Amino acid sequence: MDLAKQNQNIERLRDELERLNKQYAQFKEAVGLTQEADLNVDAVSMTPAVREMMQAAQLEAERASRQAVATLTAETAPVSAPKRARRGALSI
Repeated sequence: MDLAKQNQNIERLRDELERLNKQYAQFKEAVGLTQEADLNVDAVSMTPAVREMMQAAQLEAERASRQAVATLTAETAPVSAPKRARRGALSI
């Protein structure tokens, strides 16, 4: 993989991280937390509905990250030239 393609992937990942950080900041602001405050979630204190939503969101985030890694891996995989049979050889 060439250097230009790697730089494009790094820029794309940097943009995605920036987008996620902004979204996280908006969520913290929506619930009334400061940017410096740590976000600790106690699963015991959550209602069953909130717990289900958290699990669904976590599964979706894991799926999206696996998909992003697979896309990145597919783009970075080396492409080999098609193999040609030797002239005069028979395939069995």
